[in-house]
Amino acid sequence: MPLGEVATAVAMKLLTNAALLVIVMACSGAPSAPSVTSGRTAPGVRITGLEGFAPFLVKGEVVQLKATLTYSHGHGRDCTADATWSRTNPDFRDLVRLSSGVPGQITANGFSGTIVVTAKCEEQLGSLPVRVDAWRLQGLVRESPDNQPAVNAVVENPDDFLSGIGVEPNGMFSMAFSALASRVRISKKGFEPIVAEIAWNRTPVITRTFELKPLQGSKILDAGANLCWSSGDGGISDWADPNRPATAPDPRYCVNGLQTANVYTFTLPRNGRLHVDDFWALDYNDYVAIDLRCNGSLVGSALQQDHWWGRAIDVDGRTDCHYALRFRQKSRYPVLHYDFIVSVD
Repeated sequence: MPLGEVATAVAMKLLTNAALLVIVMACSGAPSAPSVTSGRTAPGVRITGLEGFAPFLVKGEVVQLKATLTYSHGHGRDCTADATWSRTNPDFRDLVRLSSGVPGQITANGFSGTIVVTAKCEEQLGSLPVRVDAWRLQGLVRESPDNQPAVNAVVENPDDFLSGIGVEPNGMFSMAFSALASRVRISKKGFEPIVAEIAWNRTPVITRTFELKPLQGSKILDAGANLCWSSGDGGISDWADPNRPATAPDPRYCVNGLQTANVYTFTLPRNGRLHVDDFWALDYNDYVAIDLRCNGSLVGSALQQDHWWGRAIDVDGRTDCHYALRFRQKSRYPVLHYDFIVSVD
């Protein structure tokens, strides 16, 4: 057979086989490649918005989450506004609050735990774990000028009246905070109190060193005493006015010279800033009321709850004043002990 006829015969054979293959595939129901224009195969929901908020949220932080409905071909749409937002973990339902007016907006409300936020779009569900926690301040407190550990110093968060802790013998302390910015107050008798603002830098632990300096100025009084509990002192409302007269002593507790109000009188050797620092600690729902009078007129007062360490009154002092400093207490205990220092710069 001539060479041209052989080539023609081979080509016809290949075309025939290809046609048969197409027919077989069509009859067998073999799947065809998915259309990139349909976009409805294997959809899913992805929630984002916590980027930049690692490692966790703290109480009060507000975050806008975004829900994206994605398809198999990679395209997607923002479904934040029409999604159904919800939370799991009902035992921690107050840990994170969902906004009722802004879809996808959450507010950290609790202190420690993880909750799962979900978004449902076109019957597809997406989820995102949200952790709320507290960061810690690890501090070293030393005394000036000898740089020794500040043994018996007390550290507290002034915005949390139950937060007071003692400094360890090596001068160290560790305290948890649950806000973006918090204050810390460090006090020790005979030293100027420290109040520092600590801004969270989104690390689980922040380290700081603090230096307590000796009390400035001249000491006028350095004393301590006990106060007995007075009958009829009633509830907290009785202490709305710390200058209210003390009620009658309770004969069960006010014995051996104990009084319901201790009064100290003094004058100043020079004009200057007058400070009253006091130190006491009991328990839940205990109160100390302090008032300072110059020639009978009230010039300073403080109402303290549960405990106090440090500066209570800070006023301009005058040499022409005959001062009267009064302490009173209301607690669940028969006797409250306190220490105090009066000084002038």
